[in-house]
Amino acid sequence: EIRYVRWRDISLQNVHWQLKPQWLLLGQVRFSLEAESSQGPWRATVKRYVLGSALHLQDVKAQLDMNVLALLLQQAFMPVKGQIVLELDKASLDQNVLVALDGTAQLKGLQWILANPPQHLGTIQIDIKTEGDTILFRAKDAQSPLIVNGSGSLSPDGKFQYQAKLRPRDPNNAVLRGILQSTQLPQDAQGAI
Repeated sequence: EIRYVRWRDISLQNVHWQLKPQWLLLGQVRFSLEAESSQGPWRATVKRYVLGSALHLQDVKAQLDMNVLALLLQQAFMPVKGQIVLELDKASLDQNVLVALDGTAQLKGLQWILANPPQHLGTIQIDIKTEGDTILFRAKDAQSPLIVNGSGSLSPDGKFQYQAKLRPRDPNNAVLRGILQSTQLPQDAQGAI
């Protein structure tokens, strides 16, 4: 057990792991990992082949603050607050490059903090799957004040492409319309960006 681990702004407490020695006979190091963070519990099965460079995670369950996303995207500030709830069937990294990802990520309790008071944006679900060597993303809202439809991909060379349509569910919601207009992105006839 490790009482406390910190990487960038991610803090984990009470980190427990259990090595599964039977997998050593097959040339794998495999262990289950459980930890706590201020945002919620983390759990995963981790494996690595003795002669390989890839790190594989299975059955990942974690809760993160949106600030963690800002760190990963190397952004100093994000005008959105909320929680990220990960439920991944698998994730694989090879030489610190993401090569496979399958599962869902929910962006819950989203709020635009530049509005006064902060504007509730709702929940967005992102379905993630790997096809060949490309990771595909599909985003949709969960009956939130903001209608979201989008898709994207992450290619093996690290190129990320994403297209999305965002619009207020209630066309009379002046605050959400103003938020979308403040992005200065082109809008269609329904006010979607």
